[in-house]
Amino acid sequence: MTRPIKIAAILTLAAGLSVGMLIPKASMNSQQTPCSVNLATGYNVPHDLPANASLTDLECFAWQSFIALNWPAVSQNFQPNTRGVPDQTQNFGASGNNNFAGSGGNLVWETYKHKVELFPGTGAPSQSYDTKPNYVYSVKVSVPSGVNASQFNNLDEGTQIGQNYIFFPSNPPNPSSSGGKITPKSDVQILFEARANRVEYNYVVGNQYYNATTAATAAANTVNYLTNPSNPPKAPFISFPMGDMSQSGPSFEGTIETKAAWRMLTPDEIASGRYHTATAVYYTGTDNQPVAQNATFGLLALHIIHKTKNYPYFIFATFEQEDALKLDTGNPTGLYFVTTYPSVSYLNNSGQPVAPPAPPPMFPNGILPAAPGLPPTFAGPTMASQYTPALPVTKQVNDAVHAQIVSQNPTSVWQYYKLLGVQSVPTSDTQSPYFYLANIVVETSLPGLQRFQGRIPPPPFHKGFPDSRSMNNTFLLNGTTSTMVNMGGCMGCHAVPQRTGYDFSFILKGGPVGTPDATGLPAPAAAKLRTARVVRQFAK
Repeated sequence: MTRPIKIAAILTLAAGLSVGMLIPKASMNSQQTPCSVNLATGYNVPHDLPANASLTDLECFAWQSFIALNWPAVSQNFQPNTRGVPDQTQNFGASGNNNFAGSGGNLVWETYKHKVELFPGTGAPSQSYDTKPNYVYSVKVSVPSGVNASQFNNLDEGTQIGQNYIFFPSNPPNPSSSGGKITPKSDVQILFEARANRVEYNYVVGNQYYNATTAATAAANTVNYLTNPSNPPKAPFISFPMGDMSQSGPSFEGTIETKAAWRMLTPDEIASGRYHTATAVYYTGTDNQPVAQNATFGLLALHIIHKTKNYPYFIFATFEQEDALKLDTGNPTGLYFVTTYPSVSYLNNSGQPVAPPAPPPMFPNGILPAAPGLPPTFAGPTMASQYTPALPVTKQVNDAVHAQIVSQNPTSVWQYYKLLGVQSVPTSDTQSPYFYLANIVVETSLPGLQRFQGRIPPPPFHKGFPDSRSMNNTFLLNGTTSTMVNMGGCMGCHAVPQRTGYDFSFILKGGPVGTPDATGLPAPAAAKLRTARVVRQFAK
């Protein structure tokens, strides 16, 4: 039996920086009339929507963005202006066909640049956005004969920020086991990828922010401005371009990042027509000696974050495939996660232990049960549960859009994907809609990721869970004054890069990508190295 170690959980995904922008005060009041979306010619991402938009308006914006990003992309011949470009000769219904990827189709967002294309492990990124995918890490990747390591979908993240590993049981709802010991390697691991649109890519490459020294200088200048915005920021500083609805060209769509979750599918699941599928690259072996592999994966979730003029802190929208917790039969899937830490604790601003937040998390005593067969210091399996359910207004919007999707293509896979919620304006009001916005397969861990708020402790992450749920985390600018609020969920988590000068982008703050994550549970020493790799993203 191993000695319990208390370690802080770190967090994931999305938020946006405003430099010198007035804070929009978006209304979260719902409307009774759900939105209509354009499935015939809605291939352009909407650039913005009016300030003070209702929750329904924001959710309609999110769905139209989802439709544009999941539109069929033009043929990828790697000529100028081909990646991230919709095929205007097709409609949205085409990408919903079950054989879409098998017949050579790609979605618009799938052809966005992967984070390692923007931040290669060695060297500089290509000056062109339209090059063939080339994933350069600081370690050598072995590519067996017959494997295509240049697939658009490159699933090089195997954990929730280096600490939580998520699995879908091969025989739901029970985790696999042998001889009384849990065997996660026999189950299906959920893998991730992060991408950036052309606007973000050109901004980073044009300013050479792929160079860590240049980016750090710009980030420091940005923090100085965020702290005291009475004077213009000193160059270089970081503020991603914003979407402008007064301009129609794609260069004015604003900065967009996506994060997607995938799992390998069985032949029956591939044939079911309930998933968007794609042939993807994933990695076996070890982190230091990764081996590229190919398989057919199903899309489980898609985060979309979009910086616009009226919402300069980004609009955060998250979509889920509906079979994460329950199968189409209604039976539970048994989705579970394994942590690299066996216990959690909560601290106040002075670093002293305090009671868990209300309502109590799954482990009010701080101890995470560990099944036999797990590596030392690991704990689990813990069954996943959804803390933030969809509001009635969101269900109404989803139903309306699904009806339109089915009307256009009765067998569309997209009818099985739903919007969970939207965040748009930072706030300290924990009662605001979707304050704890989280996706069940991207932020599965209930103790911290689904209920993230406050800040994270500095390295070495051994003192507690979140450093303080009551500590303000997000800069708000109003003219020449600056205040801070304590935002939760996706936006609050990605306030870490905002607060440190990187405009809410973990892609930018993370910098060069050293290694892909090999699948499976690593040895404790390797798990610590993975955690160390993400420490720099959560420092300060």
